[in-house]
Amino acid sequence: MLAAHATGYNELRMTRDSFEALLNDEPAPVREAARWAAAASGRRRLRLLEGLVELVGPDLPAFVARLLAADADQAAILGLRLVGLQPATLKSLQKPVRGLVRRRDLPLSARLAATSGLLGVLDHEGQAARLLIRAFAAGLGRRGTARLDELIGKLKGAGPALRAELADREKMRCPRCGATRRRRDMTRHLWQRHQLVLDGRRALSPAQAIDQSLPDGEPEAALTEFHQKLLASGLRDAEAEEHLRGLAAERHEWFCTSCFRMTPRTDPPLPRPAELAAGRLATDNARVTLIEKADRTWVRVERPGSVETLPATGDSIWPHWLRRASAGCALGAIPAAMFLPTGWHVLSAAALLGESLVLDRWAELLGRDSGDPIDRVVDEAWKHLVPKLEAGTELARVALASIGRGNTDRRETALAEAIRAAESAVQIGAVGGAIAGTLWALEFSDAVGDPVPPAAYRLSRVWEGELPLTAADAFAQWLNADPATMTRLSVLACERAFLAGLGVWDLAEIGRVFPALGRLVVAENVDGLARRRLVWFDRNDKPWRSVGPAASVFELARRADFEADSGDAILYCPLPGGESLTLGARGLVFRGAVLRGVPGEATARPREEWRGGGWDMLLGPHRFRFQDDPTPLVGRLLAWAHWWFEVYLPRVDAALKYRSTGRLAQLLRPHRPTCPACGVR
Repeated sequence: MLAAHATGYNELRMTRDSFEALLNDEPAPVREAARWAAAASGRRRLRLLEGLVELVGPDLPAFVARLLAADADQAAILGLRLVGLQPATLKSLQKPVRGLVRRRDLPLSARLAATSGLLGVLDHEGQAARLLIRAFAAGLGRRGTARLDELIGKLKGAGPALRAELADREKMRCPRCGATRRRRDMTRHLWQRHQLVLDGRRALSPAQAIDQSLPDGEPEAALTEFHQKLLASGLRDAEAEEHLRGLAAERHEWFCTSCFRMTPRTDPPLPRPAELAAGRLATDNARVTLIEKADRTWVRVERPGSVETLPATGDSIWPHWLRRASAGCALGAIPAAMFLPTGWHVLSAAALLGESLVLDRWAELLGRDSGDPIDRVVDEAWKHLVPKLEAGTELARVALASIGRGNTDRRETALAEAIRAAESAVQIGAVGGAIAGTLWALEFSDAVGDPVPPAAYRLSRVWEGELPLTAADAFAQWLNADPATMTRLSVLACERAFLAGLGVWDLAEIGRVFPALGRLVVAENVDGLARRRLVWFDRNDKPWRSVGPAASVFELARRADFEADSGDAILYCPLPGGESLTLGARGLVFRGAVLRGVPGEATARPREEWRGGGWDMLLGPHRFRFQDDPTPLVGRLLAWAHWWFEVYLPRVDAALKYRSTGRLAQLLRPHRPTCPACGVR
């Protein structure tokens, strides 16, 4: 016992000596005030601390920083009390304070004073306040936990956060395997090991946790809330995240990856097509109607503040006059029958009636519209309505309704002018990018030649930040093309993205935010994007030339006659004898057979005469028939297999690790709102 007392006395003496040594460099008044303040208590200590602050003056932050960094406990205690007295001035010393409030050997009153003071000047919902509360909770022992209500009353606004932090530190025993973990770690243990969730002190299955909230809400809302709580507790579940992202895209909301809540997006949702019927096209504030009147077709164009009735395009006046002449002939048959001499009246009346029928039939044939009334009203809308519409939702709705409808030649000029006006309005922020994207989709559908290169150019303007991502997303949403054309556009869109500085993970993130655009660039296939990125990176060096000639998918996608073997094809290699080989995600594709590795057997052997003669080539489990000796072909196939599987594919991981510059943040910034729940943008 005497030895213990001696050890404690020596430690106290060393602490005092360290404190005195720390004050040696200070002026005499400051040294004296610091000694008295460290030894005093109660109201007298408060007055002495205030006097010490006045003596130190503007050098207070540096002085307190030296106290907090000293080895002497007395200096650390004094520094904590000064932080509690002047938190606004000493706010920059949060990090050393967090390290000291964890120490249970320091007086709780000093740690409480510093924590309470800093919480008064920090944002209670911010990261700094959460770290400070976590550090203070780590320094609370059983005695501090017993006084929890008293401590919470002295901490400004930290009640729920402190209780939650202490609850996370509670030790629990797993009901399934008996493992002991703190609550925070037990949550992860139950989910990863047993697929259970922690509710209070109970371990529930996901179905039980969802059932608890069903009486108060809809099943979809209960599942959404469960997934949000699951991810917010620090667990990672791909199914939960996929569900929430899909729901956010459906609701046109932003999915916050910090608190996993949903925030309404600032950009408007994608427009819907205008209502189309036979002879009628209608949007919210405009309408075009075909009217048959007086043997002629008229177009009624209604806009806000304006109603016009105009002759229909291509409507001829001849049927109108022919019908009048037919009526005149029919009426002339009556006096001819009454007043002409006998013998002529019947013949003349019959001739006039016959002529009336011929003229009427002729008028019917000339006036008959052979086109679809829906196509005709679309053409009238582009002639009379679209030139008078400003770039906006009404124009976009007419464009969407026109995809695959009407005469593309008649609206070519009006569409080009509408695209120029829409892009200008998008660039100045007058309308959303989706307006331009819908017009791009109509232009793609109307193209007479190859529509892929112009579309790839428009997408490059999005990747470079000239136009927003919503324009490309709307274009991809309403894109109508055959699979071969879609593959070509996907390849060239990826090429333009790589040229703009985007990487594989950048495109994957864009695909999560904008699903339609993600489908266009196959953002969900990260490995496929990595292979494309690697081949694009080697577009100048072409390391495959050491094996043989080959064309990359980027080179072939520029050709209108290109048809990909599959969406994951990367290289196309010509082989001897007019054969060809495709290299891609599936492996090596030769004559429709797929090699997923270097073949164990690759030989050429002559076929028996009774089997028809010729040669057989054995390539792993596959057998191919040839008329001539395929030995040179076997060597080339083996060379490509070794190079592809052993040399090139191992480099794909490097393409995955590539990180671009800040291009992704620049592209997403206009679309990413500030989350009201956690404040993260």
